[in-house]
Amino acid sequence: MKAKPIAFSIKFKLLLLLIMLSVLMLVTYATMVLKIVVNDKIAYVYDTILLNSRSVANLIRTETDSAITKTQGVMSYYSLGEHKLSPEGEKWFSAEPQWQRLVAYQFDAGSGDYAAAMDLKKTGRAEGHQELDHSNVALVHQALLQGVVLKALTDGDWILALRLKDKDGSKELVAISEFSGGRFLDIFYKPQVQNTYLTRDAGEIVLIPKTEAHAVDVNALASTIVALPKGDVQHFGVLKSTRENLLVAFADVGIAGFRVVSVIPKSVALQAATLIERESVFFLIFLLSIALFVSVIGASGLTASLKRLHLATLQIAGGNLDVHLLEKGKDEIADVSRGFNKMVSEIKRLLIETAEKVRMQEELKTASLVQSTLFPAPAFASGRVQLLGYYEPASECGGDWWNYMKIGSKIYVVICDATGHGVPAALVTSAAKSAFSVVADLPNMTAENCLAFLNRAIFETTGGKMQMTAVVICIDEVTGQVTIANASHELPFLLRKTAEPLDRKAIELLSASPGPRLGESRDSEYIPQNTRLNTGDCVLFYTDGLTELKDPSGKDMGSRKLIPALVKSFNDGADVEKMMSSVKSVATAHRGAAPLADDLTFLILKVR
Repeated sequence: MKAKPIAFSIKFKLLLLLIMLSVLMLVTYATMVLKIVVNDKIAYVYDTILLNSRSVANLIRTETDSAITKTQGVMSYYSLGEHKLSPEGEKWFSAEPQWQRLVAYQFDAGSGDYAAAMDLKKTGRAEGHQELDHSNVALVHQALLQGVVLKALTDGDWILALRLKDKDGSKELVAISEFSGGRFLDIFYKPQVQNTYLTRDAGEIVLIPKTEAHAVDVNALASTIVALPKGDVQHFGVLKSTRENLLVAFADVGIAGFRVVSVIPKSVALQAATLIERESVFFLIFLLSIALFVSVIGASGLTASLKRLHLATLQIAGGNLDVHLLEKGKDEIADVSRGFNKMVSEIKRLLIETAEKVRMQEELKTASLVQSTLFPAPAFASGRVQLLGYYEPASECGGDWWNYMKIGSKIYVVICDATGHGVPAALVTSAAKSAFSVVADLPNMTAENCLAFLNRAIFETTGGKMQMTAVVICIDEVTGQVTIANASHELPFLLRKTAEPLDRKAIELLSASPGPRLGESRDSEYIPQNTRLNTGDCVLFYTDGLTELKDPSGKDMGSRKLIPALVKSFNDGADVEKMMSSVKSVATAHRGAAPLADDLTFLILKVR
């Protein structure tokens, strides 16, 4: 006897069909969404590391161009016959605070090779590094071949080797300079989200991170650099490594074939996508459970609505999340339609929120990292002047900024407060930092001209849509004269040293005619005010985040708590570190557990 074929009821067939369609719909949808998220994440990471490469390349180009210009300028005073600089050249060399050593090499007919003809060191400078010793001419030959050579030293200094022509252009010589405090070296010495390398076209790795965030096959990276398109100023792609695939982006420095390469493992870039994938699996299981339950109790009534549900499923699988089912009746089919519509809306909302949250978090991390490089070392001392600063942002990116600079016998100190905080305010502080860095190269810079220069830079950057208060002082170490210019900023407190203990009512204000805020008008002018600082005098600069510091009840600290603590530590003969600790203690005690509502920034300057 032949076995009878198994007969399935229409209810079972519909149930089976519905389950298969649901699985197909959700898996297809999840696959497409994950693919979109992965591609979007990779594109975002490419943009991020390419932005990092551009930023680092711009920083290296700025500092290297400045160093090349200074070296060419000083060496224009070099005499080939006398093997020395003219007094003007030596004066220029001595006036540059970061220029530690200058060695000139020229061809020696007796040895048949290049030899050191001049070696200048700053007063009190140690013997220097082996790279600048007379017996080592490897850098000279490299500079003759490549024109420009950069090299980082172990103590944070760096070397520039530059090929030059003599005055009549008939003979070549090489100038090797040692500089201290290269800002671009911080990128390679401090931990980063990605690995950053300085390379040359020929595959030479010039600088590598001191602490690599990710293990990278340097040999494979060097081979990739050789294969990069020539003439391109930027590029990105995937480097297939023996360990794992890497996302690579580079930017051309624009000097002697140098390129900045940023690298991050593809698995690290897709961590957020992996999390979404894991959550999507659980969500998919949850949706399948609902589909199975609805199918069991309502399969007999699915025939009329199956086509509509199937068409809606196909639209979602095609990427259309705007589909909507009619919600007719009050039976199970209508409930499924309503649940389906709610499910699609929730998926759309979750996808939008998740993608936006991931993007914002990554952007804020990058912006915070870049802004941290805008501030100088907190402590500074020169001659009789001692300075210590403190900065604590209210969010990932702040709107406060301060800096100092010494040009000859004059010390410039600036403190600024941009309107608001966050990324827009951080961009304004970046513009201020860039403009202030140029001040050192401008002749006869005064406090009021410095403010005017910063004002024009910020106005050109923001178009007058964002402003910044600021105060600049210029201290002449020789005469003790102080010039102050103010752009609607809080007046600094001046504590003068007298024979008797200072009374808090005797505190002075470093006043100047309050000019317009920076960025308010392109051609704003500022009126300076002159005074003198004597031995033992002290100045407190601050932003409104200090006096308007909130306690848990929302009450401002004001100056009534600040001034007594400041006067006491001053009368006790405290140095700037102890005075800083006294101010911080008062602020911490007032603030308690309350979050910062505004950036907290203040500086203490003392004449020793």
